[in-house]
Amino acid sequence: MNVVLCADEGYARFGAVVMASAIANASRPERLRFFVLTPGLEEDTAERLRKVVEKGGAALHIIDVDVQALQGLQAGRFGIAALLPLLMHRYLPVDCERVIYLDCDVLVPLSASLVVQMAISPESHSERVV
Repeated sequence: MNVVLCADEGYARFGAVVMASAIANASRPERLRFFVLTPGLEEDTAERLRKVVEKGGAALHIIDVDVQALQGLQAGRFGIAALLPLLMHRYLPVDCERVIYLDCDVLVPLSASLVVQMAISPESHSERVV
């Protein structure tokens, strides 16, 4: 199951909590594949994220995003990382046909697989990211 988060240095620790809660509530955490889109993280921050996710048995891919395409857009008080979901289709691997996007201010109190089971069938939203 592909899970996407977007975080800069300031929100990375909150992203770690989101991923840890998803792992803790997953019936099969080894099936979770996290993608963190970022305008840049310090290496020690990236390493801490890897430890949290790998300790839980899941996979983590940290993807540095070129934010030039977002220059001039206003993100308000949130910063450029809040706009990164707009670019996820450019950076995720081709085998990511469906994803769950989570903001860095949520907890996952139930198995994400239940969310997928409740989602509409892929045929009804062939071009939409879930």
